[in-house]
Amino acid sequence: YLDGDRRPVLDLPFQEYFTAVNFPLVFPSLVYESARGWNSYVPIPYQKSCKIVADKDYGQFFHFTYSTFPKGTRVPTFKRELTVEEASALARAEKMLSHRGGDPAGERPGQRVVEKTVEVAPGRAVSVLELAGAGAITSIRVHLDLPEAPDDRKVLRELALSLRWDGESEPSVWAPLGDFFGTAPGANPYRSLPMGLGEDGWWYSHWYMPFAERAKLELTNDGRASHEVTFQITFAALSKPVERLARFHAKWHRDAFLPEDPNRWIDWPMLKTRGQGRFCGVMLHVWNPNGGWWGEGDEKFFVDGEKFPSIFGTGSEDYFGYAWCDPTLFDRAYHNQTLCENANAGHVSVNRWQITDNVPFQTSFEGCIEKYFPNDRPTLYACTAYWYLAPGGDDPYRPVTDVWERLGYVVTDVEAPTTAERMFVQEGEIILETATEGAEIRYTLDGTEPTLDSLLYREPIPLSETTTIQARAFKEECYPSRVATFEIVRAEEYRRPDQPDEVVPGLNYEYYQGQWEKLPDFDALQPAHSGTAEVFGVTPALALDEDRDDFGLRFRGYLWVEQDGIYEFFTQSDDGSQLFIGEQMVVDNDGLHGVEERSGQIALGAGLHAVTLTFFERGGVEFVEVLYQAKDIEKQPIPARALFRAP
Repeated sequence: YLDGDRRPVLDLPFQEYFTAVNFPLVFPSLVYESARGWNSYVPIPYQKSCKIVADKDYGQFFHFTYSTFPKGTRVPTFKRELTVEEASALARAEKMLSHRGGDPAGERPGQRVVEKTVEVAPGRAVSVLELAGAGAITSIRVHLDLPEAPDDRKVLRELALSLRWDGESEPSVWAPLGDFFGTAPGANPYRSLPMGLGEDGWWYSHWYMPFAERAKLELTNDGRASHEVTFQITFAALSKPVERLARFHAKWHRDAFLPEDPNRWIDWPMLKTRGQGRFCGVMLHVWNPNGGWWGEGDEKFFVDGEKFPSIFGTGSEDYFGYAWCDPTLFDRAYHNQTLCENANAGHVSVNRWQITDNVPFQTSFEGCIEKYFPNDRPTLYACTAYWYLAPGGDDPYRPVTDVWERLGYVVTDVEAPTTAERMFVQEGEIILETATEGAEIRYTLDGTEPTLDSLLYREPIPLSETTTIQARAFKEECYPSRVATFEIVRAEEYRRPDQPDEVVPGLNYEYYQGQWEKLPDFDALQPAHSGTAEVFGVTPALALDEDRDDFGLRFRGYLWVEQDGIYEFFTQSDDGSQLFIGEQMVVDNDGLHGVEERSGQIALGAGLHAVTLTFFERGGVEFVEVLYQAKDIEKQPIPARALFRAP
């Protein structure tokens, strides 16, 4: 129902809006089904109001996307009987959206094409093109010879594309080469309106990229082999004053700017930016090797600082234009599923281009998608976000120069699961694990990087001396994990317990006043006052000054351990702290910093052990806590029942 009319302008069974048999909803590039998702991009304009109703108890999932124009804008109210001009406009849109691959804007006046082949050596960057003066890059096409799949995936993540506008120090565009063109990992042919990969091996981008003074395009190689890459870049004069044009941005990341609010743990940020601009889409790469449906999460778009998102979806696959976790590949003008391995048990790559439905923002934009499965399952997300941002806006994303952050998603890292295995007394062993099913662990004892020819881990590794183990997990047709290094220390014996004459529950403490940037020598200072405490920590019971800044504490007492063992201690503090057992420093967490955790291990015999904690606070939050864990003790704050002091 449009503009208050009591008669519906459209009245159809819901699915018939998408079957391309009811005029004017008949253009197959505008109205279609993709992987059980039904989509219509036919615009339905209205001047005053739009109301959509469904039969009672109708229970399907649906999205209606609408845009509100500035006051005073005039649009024709939709009707099924189109004029010749209106029908011709839809026919032109159909032609453009069905013939994808070329620049949809056509040839621009005075445009030029530069073709250049560059060879980029390992660890180097090469300048591909630099342009001076005002203009716009209107097309980027790339071709390179790639190894057969899946080895192409590694190359396309090792090569990275960057673009800088108007002399900026940080690039506005940075992404691994394949990811920039909207699909990952590997070379997955598809054709959409702004981006794609043709069957001829040419990648293309037709995003409009204006600049006021200069543009610079670079290619970086973070791999170990040289590559030859051919570029065809089209640029032209601006069609409107540059002051009216925002700058194009595209950034790849994995897990950047995760929410600090624990209540928003489920929101995985695709893009967070500040300033004035328009969000234009995203490519999402999901690594889900153990299967299960990853995409229950909804998209949430927070515009201009709003507390509740103005766009709140019904599921990840719904946002990308398909349904019911269908693994069928499809390519469309505005949304694509370019890769789906083993019915969602492997790599999945989807994209959505919000061009007709771009999201404008005046001060800020935060676009999230809910992620239910945790990283250690493992289920990992990576994305490339695309948006326009006015000069002076804040793009917080930086190039991900650590290539393992781009490649190391396939096999999870090797872990030594128990604390006690990092130290042993006289004789010991270490157990190694990886969460990736079917992966094998290779390790070395001589400091070299593990390869497929290194020792194969089959059972716990026996140890008789201090040893450094380097380990890596491998799996066929997957990239290996990062190298994990474990230093396992041999202790000659368990520390013998102290024998104090008399103890009572609690700790003695001394309170000092002063300004320090690291822990002072408390023996050389006079305490302002002293007292007793039940546990380690900054509490009102310590009778601190009201401002709670510029002070230090020293706790002294005894720790009771029930059995011989390897104990790991942790201090969490803001600012610095150190923990001593007897005269030995076990944890060094000194210096000016926010709340940080550091740890250390020691072999203790059953009984009482002298313990000292030193701490200082310079400004801000005052916090210190001591935790421990051992073979039969889960990580926890040291309880009062284990702490004693001299009376």
